Amino acid sequence: MDIAVDITCLCRIRVLLVPVFPIKRSTFKKYVQLIQSLHTIRLGDVTPNLNDKFNSQVFPEGQLHFEFLTHVTNDHVELQDFQPCRRLFGVIGIMDCQEWKDLNEGYDQFMKMAQTIAAPVTRCFAFDPIENQADNAKGLIMIPNVGNMVFYMSTMMNDFANEVLAEFSVIANRIQSLEIIETPAFSQLSARSKYLQRRNSVSMTENLRKRTPGRIRKLLADFYLLAGQLPDAIHHFEQAIDMAKMTDDYLWLASAAEGRVCATILLEYVQMDAGHITSRARYESEEQNRDDVSTITFVSEQYRVAITNYAHIRLSAGLPSLVYAECCLRIARFLATCYLNLGWNEQTLSLLIQQKLWNTDPTEVWKRWPSVVGGVSRHSIGQWITKTWEANISEMAQLDQIHITMSMATLHKCIGYQRKAAWLMYDSVNRMIPFIMQHRRTRLLKGGIMHDTGIMNILKQVCETYGVGEALQKGEKPPSSNSIRGRTSAFKDQLVCGWPQLQVNILKQCINMSEILLDSQSQMYYTAILLKNFYQHISKPDQIRLATSIQTMVTSTTKKKASSDIMISYWGVNIVSSIEPKKPIARRALHTHIVQHDTFNQQAGERDFADPFIYNPFTHKKTTEHKVNLIKNELCEFKVVLFNPFGFDLELRSIVLSTSGVAFQGIPSAISIPANTTTSILLAGIPEETGTLIVKGCKVQIVGFLEQEFLVELGNTAFSNNGIIKIKKCGLDAVKCKRTRDTSELSGESEQHIFHTFTVVDEQPLLKIKNTSLLHNAMMLYEGEMTHLTIEVENIGNTPVNYIKLSFTESSTIQSLPYNHESSPEEQYENELHTKGTHVFSWEHNPAEESFNPNEEVLLLPGETKTVTIKVYGKRDCCGGSIQIDYGYIQKDTVDTNVNFIYTRHLYLNILLTVYQHLEPSNWDILSLRHMTSLHDNDSTLEENGMKKVEESMKFVQLIANVEMKDKTRNDYCLIAIDVKNVWTTSFSVSFVISSDDDNNNSVFNISIQPGHTKRILLPFKRLFLSEEVCSRPIPSVDPNKQFIKSKISEEELYTCQQIFWYREELLSRIKCSWACHITGRTGILNIRPFVGLGLNQMAVLKKENIEFIINVKGDATQRKSRCLFDCKCNKPIEMNITIHNRLRYAIKLILRIQPVQSLSDSTKGYQLSDDILIEGTQQILLPEIPAHGGQVTHVFPIYFLSSGKFEILYHAEDVRTRKIYYDSEWAIFNAIESP
Repeated sequence: MDIAVDITCLCRIRVLLVPVFPIKRSTFKKYVQLIQSLHTIRLGDVTPNLNDKFNSQVFPEGQLHFEFLTHVTNDHVELQDFQPCRRLFGVIGIMDCQEWKDLNEGYDQFMKMAQTIAAPVTRCFAFDPIENQADNAKGLIMIPNVGNMVFYMSTMMNDFANEVLAEFSVIANRIQSLEIIETPAFSQLSARSKYLQRRNSVSMTENLRKRTPGRIRKLLADFYLLAGQLPDAIHHFEQAIDMAKMTDDYLWLASAAEGRVCATILLEYVQMDAGHITSRARYESEEQNRDDVSTITFVSEQYRVAITNYAHIRLSAGLPSLVYAECCLRIARFLATCYLNLGWNEQTLSLLIQQKLWNTDPTEVWKRWPSVVGGVSRHSIGQWITKTWEANISEMAQLDQIHITMSMATLHKCIGYQRKAAWLMYDSVNRMIPFIMQHRRTRLLKGGIMHDTGIMNILKQVCETYGVGEALQKGEKPPSSNSIRGRTSAFKDQLVCGWPQLQVNILKQCINMSEILLDSQSQMYYTAILLKNFYQHISKPDQIRLATSIQTMVTSTTKKKASSDIMISYWGVNIVSSIEPKKPIARRALHTHIVQHDTFNQQAGERDFADPFIYNPFTHKKTTEHKVNLIKNELCEFKVVLFNPFGFDLELRSIVLSTSGVAFQGIPSAISIPANTTTSILLAGIPEETGTLIVKGCKVQIVGFLEQEFLVELGNTAFSNNGIIKIKKCGLDAVKCKRTRDTSELSGESEQHIFHTFTVVDEQPLLKIKNTSLLHNAMMLYEGEMTHLTIEVENIGNTPVNYIKLSFTESSTIQSLPYNHESSPEEQYENELHTKGTHVFSWEHNPAEESFNPNEEVLLLPGETKTVTIKVYGKRDCCGGSIQIDYGYIQKDTVDTNVNFIYTRHLYLNILLTVYQHLEPSNWDILSLRHMTSLHDNDSTLEENGMKKVEESMKFVQLIANVEMKDKTRNDYCLIAIDVKNVWTTSFSVSFVISSDDDNNNSVFNISIQPGHTKRILLPFKRLFLSEEVCSRPIPSVDPNKQFIKSKISEEELYTCQQIFWYREELLSRIKCSWACHITGRTGILNIRPFVGLGLNQMAVLKKENIEFIINVKGDATQRKSRCLFDCKCNKPIEMNITIHNRLRYAIKLILRIQPVQSLSDSTKGYQLSDDILIEGTQQILLPEIPAHGGQVTHVFPIYFLSSGKFEILYHAEDVRTRKIYYDSEWAIFNAIESP
């Protein structure tokens, strides 16, 4: 292995063991094991060389630690000058004398091989020489296979170690002679770093000169460490650390810190007190004992400092990712060794030297996985392992990536992080794929059995960790009876563990790797698991591909055994997954209604009324099951889902429902189930009796097999309630936990099986729509049009119909506008009235045809036909609707005393509506009527004001005049104006009917509007007065389930809004608008409601005054022209009567004031009229109290005109309590004429 992840790897002397061919593999391995057993040599046993720097007698207790390799790569040559432990210091050839006749040729072959390797120290050992074989090869050492070979080989290795120490001295002397030691040229250096190095080459040279002494000290310390002279190594490491700190040489500082930790551990191993050589007083006090915690803490702190220093270089100058990753793994492996061996002790120290994690399985730790052991926590180990990802592993060489990830996986597994270890092993296998593919393409190795087995073992461990291994398949229970039962939902839950998508990816990777390694058995095994347990999580193309591959693999070996072996294993799987009743078509579906007693309904109504909330989440929710009922002697169908888990098609010769209870005539069917496919089939049958039908499953006969019954259970109460022990486990503990009781506990318990149960009811009537008055179920209507639709229904069943109910739905109700809380109550009422208050369809009775009467009982015998008449209204924004006819047969003489079930069926008729707007009202207004005589005097002004026809104008004027002549003393009428435009291509006749409360005669106004024309329609309307109680009522709501929102306006504003609303409603209730098209014969209603808006000014014209003034004039020379216009003669006495009418709900006391004014010819007013008019009495009079609710008071003013002219009598009344002034809408006008 080219990477070094052990904390003591820095003291290893790397030596390559090479075979000198020809030699057998087993022979080479035997001698390799012999040499590897001599990996540690005591310095005291090595022949001393007093002239060398690394004299073995300076520290005879020290040891040389060799690492004998059988293969080596040059992937990290650039690091050899930085870390001498990566160098190859020797090559040892292994020759089998039995294979060679001339040993000189073998030795020459070894020397050529050694020259290519370029190792400084070489040895060639020839084992098992023949007796007559000449030992004439210079440099070849023959090892006889007699006596104690280990002792003999140890002597040879001591000489080899002596030569290695001599080579250390040569290299050390060369290092000391260097003036500049550069940092190795790392391949991962960024382009920016290389650019800065070239730019600052002069300054860098000076820095290198300053850092070179410290680097020399560090390299000498490395060689002292390799030579086993630990005190000198520690001394040089500390000097190197101090010098590197002064020059900010972070890379060499971190490496020196790692070397000092390694030397300290080795020094403790040889049990040598190094206090006089390396003082650790700066790290811990002399009084503190060096117990296990202090050693672990010291090593952890040193590596934390080293990682920090490496991070400086990694972020600035491009530290090689391998060095950083190895440092993290060394401290993680050190802590893991301490954790697994219960802290710092002799066994832990020995395992660190041997580069092992444990000698035997640490069962005590693995049983419990404690958080902290011997001062080391699992969390800290996991942190160091995770920190390895900071090294950018993806940028390393491919082999280094594999080694690093596998080392991380090993450490994770050692501390109990099984899923992290499994994921890292899975990632490592993914990184191995390019090498495996290259190996297969080049065919360099033909066997590769060991490598393939190792990879498959890794994949097996990954699968078991993620819950897809063989361990989970042991809990399946074979069938216990002749009938095949499916696994209940509770039993399925026991087998489910893990994340399915991740498990699918892992199994796919296992299949791909098995295919690459040509391991058909493993490929078949993983494919079978994927298809059997995770078919619902993979796509259909993958299922087909996997099913095809497994079928191809097993066809040649299992085709002949399909009649025996596969049959035995097949019956362990239920191919019937589920059975569900198929809902019948809409017109055959049966609906259940519950009729309850009146007392119960009354109590339920009281409970519902007591709850003020539209939706209360705390109330008891009724669970209603939509159960399918079957009908006697009618065909019923069931949807059966079949599943074929095998790699071949299943031919079902016969499949029929398996039932119990009432008699049932099943209809057999046949089907072919493709391999690894779920398919459905409709199985039909006819129940022959009423009662309860139990559907247990299916009876299936497969081609070549006997008929077998497959049961489908809804649940197993005994198993689900008593067989499961509810527990809580985290992570992989849930897989290991035993979730079910022992079979002995359940053997005495009876299992209760629950199957599908259905109720079979008596025969029900069946209707069909025989004919309608529509063409293609579509209608074209004008807006507001009223028409009728007829539906002819026929009873095609064997049972009469005595119950029919119609219900309707329309598009404007289903897809209504969203509710806007910010809109006013008036707008909300209009929207609700249009969407929910205006119905498109309604059921009517047509006596001319033989149709159903909604107000009478119905009876439709089998084979009879009757008609349903429906009224259709052309509603704006409605594009269609549906008519639902509920019908059934109710046996009234067999009603149960408690609950009666009524069964009905539905007929549906969908209608497409197209509603066009043909008349468009606009420009609504309310006008006041004054001085109607001006209309009589000059008719030409009517045409100038927009009346195109004088005849029509005169008729209208005469109508208004007639209305006014009824009572000229009151201002009871106003004028309603509205424009109606004909936007269609035919003429329409529009009729307005205005109703009145005072008389039974309604006013009718007819007008004809030509295509494209607009008519201005003027309608006289009697003014209204509504009491305060009526106006103070709240604005109603058509939707009772609407959310209540408190109004934010003041009470006065609210009252004003309510008053406007109710006056508008009263106005609209008295005006009926209709239209007719004489060409097509269509009639309808003209909806002016959306165009009628009532403002404050308009309401003031429409509403009668609370205080009304009535003017009368008495005298012989007076004549009334209109309500307030009079003609009189001069010098004649007249009396002016002012009657004040009180409509308020309380009595009022008023002050009446009058003021005469003369209108002059120059449009000015004259107020000094003492010479023109005489008025008896004062012009300000306190009137008596006027009673409420229609009380009135009359005051008389005698008047005498002295001169001719036009005089105006102005008047008003003031409330003495509130100071409110009441005015009349007009004032009295007198035309004084000279007497003849």
